[in-house]
Amino acid sequence: MNPRPDPDRLLELLGGFSGLPVIVYGDLVLDEYLQGEIRRVSREAPVLILDHTETVYRPGGGANAVQNLHRLGAGVVPIGVVGNDPSGDRLLDVFREMGVETGEVVVAPRWTTPTKTRIFAGLPQSPRQQVLRVDRGRRGGPAADGVPIQLLGALRRRTAAARGLLISDYGYGAVREEDLPALLGVARRARLRVTADSRHGLGACRGITAATPNLEELEEAAGIAVGTDEEALRTAGTTLRERIGADALLVTLGGRGMALFEAGAEGPVRIPALGPRDPVDVTGAGDTVISAFSLGVLAGGTFLEAAWLASHAAGIAVMKRGTATVDPEEIRASIRGSGEARR
Repeated sequence: MNPRPDPDRLLELLGGFSGLPVIVYGDLVLDEYLQGEIRRVSREAPVLILDHTETVYRPGGGANAVQNLHRLGAGVVPIGVVGNDPSGDRLLDVFREMGVETGEVVVAPRWTTPTKTRIFAGLPQSPRQQVLRVDRGRRGGPAADGVPIQLLGALRRRTAAARGLLISDYGYGAVREEDLPALLGVARRARLRVTADSRHGLGACRGITAATPNLEELEEAAGIAVGTDEEALRTAGTTLRERIGADALLVTLGGRGMALFEAGAEGPVRIPALGPRDPVDVTGAGDTVISAFSLGVLAGGTFLEAAWLASHAAGIAVMKRGTATVDPEEIRASIRGSGEARR
């Protein structure tokens, strides 16, 4: 079952994204794209030599969620930590160039800014492909420099002006399981709608509004192998949603679309994958999904309407190379192209 919302209703919700105040609390990552051309083989070893042509820096992890929300028109405040290092400086510079305030980003001397370097190579006049990724920054880093206390303090300062909280946990240590009760308590008292995207800690995100795990994250958090088994998907999704007490769970399934589990519903509602069948790059697509889904809910949409908006956004993002974002006009065109919108 995949009931399709009225396209005009989706356009109405999309128009309500502008200015929605959202906090992103989580792991701020720098994505580095090193690009070059292969022209010869090294004399030192049987390896190819990459002639470097350019390096591009983009927000990654929770910082990509910040970027997505900003591109979609939200008023976003990032709360996280970077190191006192070149990667941290670059990430803050990227935020400032975007027009995103950085006052609640802690700069910690003993923290290393997580950085993912993707190396793209190709022959002259040919498309470049990713050949290697280098990750820097220790996962689950220690609570140095009083960072957790500073982050919770920032959250308390910002809740009065916010309507939503997006938790982005990539396992680098900004979101610790022991801090979640206090974090979620602050959000609950401020009556924020809370959405969460967590690599390995979703089971500890209790009492949230919604979560957007992918299939692997669902299997880990629910403790159930799913694969392509629809009945196992139903069991795992229902189990996890009930375990964490979420109002909704939106499971992303790649080319198989999404499955939406809601409190009080018998089973999942399936949302098809939208856009071309062969994605160019799925990097950061999960950040696009949770950003569009969160704004859809904050704009007054049902979980189903928000899920369809997220599917439209994801279908656009995966056709772009690298850590991509989408803007409202692209989603608007996708909605108009797939339904009988009258606007």
